[in-house]
Amino acid sequence: MFALSLPALLALGAGTVEFMMATQKQVALQGLTDAAALAIARHMTVTTPSRAEMLAIARGFAGPFEAQHGPVALQPEPGQEAGTVRVAASLRLTQGFGFLASMGGLESVSASSTAKTGGSSKLCLISIDEAKADERAAGAKMFVSKDANGLHLGEGSRITAPGCTLHTNFRTRNAFIIEAQAKVTADLLCAAGGIRNFGGSVDAEIVTDCPRVPNPLETRQTTAIQRRCGLADYRVWEFREGTHTLQPGRYCGDIIIGGSAKVRLNAGEYAIQGKFVAGGDSEVTGEGVALYFYGGIDGHLRPSYFRFTGNALIDLTAPEKGRMAGILIWEGVNGAVSDLARNLREPEGANFHRISSARARRLTGTIYLPGGQLRIDAPVVVADRSDYTLLVVNRLELARGPNLVLNSNYARSRVPVPPGLGPVGVKEVRLIK
Repeated sequence: MFALSLPALLALGAGTVEFMMATQKQVALQGLTDAAALAIARHMTVTTPSRAEMLAIARGFAGPFEAQHGPVALQPEPGQEAGTVRVAASLRLTQGFGFLASMGGLESVSASSTAKTGGSSKLCLISIDEAKADERAAGAKMFVSKDANGLHLGEGSRITAPGCTLHTNFRTRNAFIIEAQAKVTADLLCAAGGIRNFGGSVDAEIVTDCPRVPNPLETRQTTAIQRRCGLADYRVWEFREGTHTLQPGRYCGDIIIGGSAKVRLNAGEYAIQGKFVAGGDSEVTGEGVALYFYGGIDGHLRPSYFRFTGNALIDLTAPEKGRMAGILIWEGVNGAVSDLARNLREPEGANFHRISSARARRLTGTIYLPGGQLRIDAPVVVADRSDYTLLVVNRLELARGPNLVLNSNYARSRVPVPPGLGPVGVKEVRLIK
């Protein structure tokens, strides 16, 4: 009796072992599809990935799994419900599963996961951690240290951006730093790297390891600057008192506005190969204005930037039409040369735009600084009277307690929102099955 039952017992034992092994592989496969679905959904917080991009994201999780379990077939696709993604996977059972294959017909295991995004948001601030090829002219390149950050809120600083997504492409552990008593109000904080909070207050969803967002203005055509300024063209426009009007065009040199001067910028594009500085109790106003900063004179690097300081009144809106529609400030080729230029030519470095004025209340449009750093250190409210303000910068630093307000009243403004910004993205990511 025992001799007759031994093969059956051995087969039963082998089947039990194989079943346990198959179960372990199925559990691991479920973990793979969960991770892949969530990763694709995170990508959907800022853009709409193609099927090829979905597969590439999913395959990024397959390496460690395949090293242990063998080749896996992955099939990510948009879910049946809007804002969802489904990832299906199957794994063929090979050596060691003869009993299950012959007796149970089990030749593979499979799993699937569906992730859902929800809650519409608007992309109001992005730190891109990159510069276009033409921003690296004359050998100036971007170098980012391991501890560099894209967004830094100093002690007591605030960003008030209801309904907005704040995103940084920096992959460092300090991609987004929030110091003590700082406060962020937004829909979503999304960092490709890490978010470190040292005692601040955050009223927003927080997502780390977010996908990097392509520069939404990468292909945007800039203003025509005709030709570079020569050394002989360089001059300084300085206003200390009285009322003045500037016309759009090319400015080879610095525009310095201070004292009690009132300067009106007529509508149009201003290509400035130098500095634009407003300080004192001056006033700078204009509607339909685009400021384009580009550096270099006869092949020599020369920083080009804006700084609003002192008690200067800044009241500017971007153009409604044309090549610079929706763009208020654009840092162009060699605009703010690079982080390498710091302390070489100026104590504060060339790569340094600044808003420290106590009256920079209306900045309607997009501020685009792909290679530069924007420092806001006015200890008051900034940009709160704008219909909307969008920031696409390399790095943003808030210091000395400002409250940067990023309104998003797009419907109220006649200034258009550049494609890729504004009403895109979501603020929630979760598995639903």
